[in-house]
Amino acid sequence: MSVVAVVLTIVGFHAVLAENQVKLDEVRQEISVAESRYDQARLENSELSSPARITQRAGELGLGVPDGAPVAVQVPGAVPKRGSSSDVMKDWSEVKSNLDSSP
Repeated sequence: MSVVAVVLTIVGFHAVLAENQVKLDEVRQEISVAESRYDQARLENSELSSPARITQRAGELGLGVPDGAPVAVQVPGAVPKRGSSSDVMKDWSEVKSNLDSSP
């Protein structure tokens, strides 16, 4: 009788082990699919963020390299410390008078 009990116990453990192996295989398959999606997303991100692609897209939108260097706009008064507010120009009309009229 004890031999039969041992055999049934071994068969039961084997069945549980096989069931868990099936679950493990399913999880491994899900991981493989997720890794493939991640790799594809990384590839797409690198292609979309490449400097050549950004330059090409900017050209399609009508953007280009400016004719001249950027020009600093002089602001009257003291420059406020970072994180503090400025009371130098409280109104847009004051700011606009300091800007160039070209777009």
